[in-house]
Amino acid sequence: RGSPSYWKQMSMDMLAKIRHFGSYTFFITMSIADFHIPEIIKVVAQQYGTHLSKAEIFNMSWQQKRIWLMRNPVTAARHIDHIFGQIWKKCILSGLHPVGVILNWDGRGETQIRGQFHTHNAVHCEGAPVLTEERDEENDRIVSDYAELYCHTSIPNKDEEPELNDLVIHRQTHHHTRSCKKNKKADCRHGYPKLPSDKTMVSRKLTGEDGMKKTKWAREILSKVMNVMKQSGTDIMLSELLKEANVVKDDYEKASEISLKRTSIVLKRRPNETCINPYNPIILRAMRSNMDIQYITDVWACIAYITSYMC
Repeated sequence: RGSPSYWKQMSMDMLAKIRHFGSYTFFITMSIADFHIPEIIKVVAQQYGTHLSKAEIFNMSWQQKRIWLMRNPVTAARHIDHIFGQIWKKCILSGLHPVGVILNWDGRGETQIRGQFHTHNAVHCEGAPVLTEERDEENDRIVSDYAELYCHTSIPNKDEEPELNDLVIHRQTHHHTRSCKKNKKADCRHGYPKLPSDKTMVSRKLTGEDGMKKTKWAREILSKVMNVMKQSGTDIMLSELLKEANVVKDDYEKASEISLKRTSIVLKRRPNETCINPYNPIILRAMRSNMDIQYITDVWACIAYITSYMC
């Protein structure tokens, strides 16, 4: 396991599944907020004869939690692996069907520099619509409705769903770090803040000379709106934002449907939600830590990117 031949075999298995099931439906990334899960520190402390309550662990400083996790990283890693196993077994693959009925899934775990564990997973869902190569209004509508059903970017009402509201604000909000600047040409290599939009839509890349002209026009419209949002802040309605930018709503929606890079899904977002990482409410409640879910729009991108990324 872990040898080049092992990963090549996994890559071949994934390609075979793509031939059988078609393109993967969702790409899901999940991480564990180990500093916010008291059970992990509690089980490590018990091995050293120390019995800690949840309240004591919650009141610990970041440095104290770090010391406990460093005392037995193997136990912490096994506990985290157990958590991921239970989330798949009792949540994602259960009768809850948070992303629909799953026909097949493939995943790989990775650790960051400090050892924090996260997984990348590609899943096939039963009855999932496949995006056509050419623009088709009916197909685009079906795909966007399907993506909106499972991929959320909204900040829940604090009074109606206080727990989910807290998770979205503290776990799903993107904050710029040094890694965002790896691509010096972009302010953020992850593309945050995203475009605000009143509806979920399919954004396609145009080709040809006419397509290049429309793409240039779309870039000017979108840049104007995003620049105004940077100056005015996100505590504003989209209609007010467009008014300040002197942009007609129809023009903004047409520009949003033109992708500047590749075919993608523009999710429904208010201006104050443009830095929210896409999440699934059921999985997020189970995970209680950062996740990302993306609808896969291109079978070739699926083969070339996902298999190389995972294998």
